[in-house]
Amino acid sequence: MPALPDPIPDPLVELLAGRLRVIGEPTRIRVLDCLRHGPTNMQSLVDAAGTSQQNVSKHRTRLMEHGFIGRERHGTEHHYRIIDTSPLQILDLLSADLADQLRRLAELIGHDAPDSEWCAPAAERVPSIVSEPPRDARSRGRQIPCRSVEGRTMRDERR
Repeated sequence: MPALPDPIPDPLVELLAGRLRVIGEPTRIRVLDCLRHGPTNMQSLVDAAGTSQQNVSKHRTRLMEHGFIGRERHGTEHHYRIIDTSPLQILDLLSADLADQLRRLAELIGHDAPDSEWCAPAAERVPSIVSEPPRDARSRGRQIPCRSVEGRTMRDERR
């Protein structure tokens, strides 16, 4: 991996900020979360995002414009897939950092950290773009089905 120049040149700062703005939107994070389990169709993205098809279509288009996801035609429908894993790697790093902060805060106030793989210290976690916080924590209590192309729910694949 190339080293980040020091200081970071202004044009690179703008490019980096633009990419971070694209992945820094909750609906886009939900779309990426769904797609990390494999290619899927538009309806699964809509179900995972919990919003309208028009809204998901707008966000999907932004992710495609920046080269994060791609589209393949299968008969009469399109399947979308991740083609650049860097947003997932960034989200994984941020997730690990949040888990570490939560664990340290729990230690400071004298409580046990939540018993969850997501909250394990980053050094103990296996770095992976497919690790995730529990769905109920990420989705504010909603269980969101995200169907892969084969039709199994992501919950089925985790068992």
